[in-house]
Amino acid sequence: MLTLYIYIYIYRHSINKWLQSENTSKPLIIQTNNSFIRRLVHQELQDGKYNGYLTGRLRDTKHMSIHKLSEEERSANMRVDNVQTELNFRRVIELINQTKCPVIVHNGYLDILHTIDQFWQYLPSSVIEFKNIANEMWSRTVDTKYLAEFHPHLKKCFNSTVLGSLYNTVSTELLEAEVSLKIADGYDRYSQDEDAQHEAGYDAFMTGSIFIGFARFILESEAKKLEREKSTKIKSGKEKNMDESDSDNESIATTLSEDGQVAKDTPDPSPFGAEILTSYYNRIFVARCDIPYIDLVNEEQMPVIEVPNRFYMTNVPEGITVSGIETLYPELRPMSVHWINTSTAWLIVKHDNRIELAKEGILGEERVKPFLRGQTRQYEGEALHITPDAAKIELFGFERWRTKPEFQTNGLQNADVKEAQGNKSVNEDNNGSGEISSSTESDDSDNDNDEQPEKLNNDNTTPSSPRRVDQESIMAAIGESYIPVGGNAYDDLGIPLPPSFRRGLKRKATNDEEKED
Repeated sequence: MLTLYIYIYIYRHSINKWLQSENTSKPLIIQTNNSFIRRLVHQELQDGKYNGYLTGRLRDTKHMSIHKLSEEERSANMRVDNVQTELNFRRVIELINQTKCPVIVHNGYLDILHTIDQFWQYLPSSVIEFKNIANEMWSRTVDTKYLAEFHPHLKKCFNSTVLGSLYNTVSTELLEAEVSLKIADGYDRYSQDEDAQHEAGYDAFMTGSIFIGFARFILESEAKKLEREKSTKIKSGKEKNMDESDSDNESIATTLSEDGQVAKDTPDPSPFGAEILTSYYNRIFVARCDIPYIDLVNEEQMPVIEVPNRFYMTNVPEGITVSGIETLYPELRPMSVHWINTSTAWLIVKHDNRIELAKEGILGEERVKPFLRGQTRQYEGEALHITPDAAKIELFGFERWRTKPEFQTNGLQNADVKEAQGNKSVNEDNNGSGEISSSTESDDSDNDNDEQPEKLNNDNTTPSSPRRVDQESIMAAIGESYIPVGGNAYDDLGIPLPPSFRRGLKRKATNDEEKED
């Protein structure tokens, strides 16, 4: 460390002496034996006391030359530094937002999540916060997957909404309509190489092309539809106050003129601002979900669906396995169980002819009794962790679950909080502390305790993710403040540690405790 200070002192003294001389037109030559010393010199030259007038250049492997810049050279150098400092992807995001240009994605739910997490801020714990952040980042986002699946003019047009398939269909339609899309210079390979799919640039080109084709088709279809409606009203003699009642529709219909170009008299020069399009903006497709999209601006409209093979199961005792549930409901096999939390789950009957065999209500003692101590199937019951509490398991059909308010989101959250409070009280009785220990955290810890049996799904996996309870909500419910855990480098910058790092922290804490023991 002393040697380092000596180096810095020598370089500073040499630079100050050179600047005070009258010979600064000639560069100052200093000895730099390695890359570490060269870096020290560069850092010194960037100090504010030199006001950007000094720059260092490599002379050979052992020496550097320091030059004093003229006013013109300094100004040019400062402009380059500013561009390099500001030009990052976050700056690109901000510029896109300033232009109010629609951001086009295809099945882009995960893309938006990763963009926020990597370039904007850490992902929040609630959907509402996520929507606010996404709108702050980009105010107009369009998902071509959602348009293809749900827009009334498009949803019956395609057998497949996969990106490549949509692009092939739309590009053919555009070609027949003599609409050409020019690729930027230097990217001609994209117009010739079909193997370029799944490259980021080419996928972006396909997505943009699809949206242009969609917008053109939707606007033309809407114009034709409104023209037919207008003709029908005229023929039936029911045309009254057309200028007032149809003013909004006519604005859309006149967006395109007869030759397919943007009409000159439209208030919005961009066809992408038509209401028939913008009303479907900010809706992102979500696969394998009861609500098949997420609306970044408004609340999603829950579609009324009928799922007769899905049953809501409550009062499931701690420790019982999926095989145990299958044994208690043999008439419903084969089935799958999807955990909501430690005491509730969805039971899915896989064969339609067995749905009618499902009896809603409490399981009852008669079904559980053979598996209890002293009964004929005692050992089987012990292996499957079937206890007397299993008699309280209650089954509800999907329609009954959907119409009961206590089974909706708030009810489930309250159940999770009660469960957390119960776990806290158990721990306080056992070890006198207020530490929360819940089986919902089993996937984040290296707990090898064999005394606590794990519930297994039908694929022999632990139901960890669906049963996770948000730590902050639990802390708030039991009256304790929640303090985000930070790490070394993040503490220095005042940034909370990302949730994905918590597993490593827990392992490190466990290892440290073992070392102390």
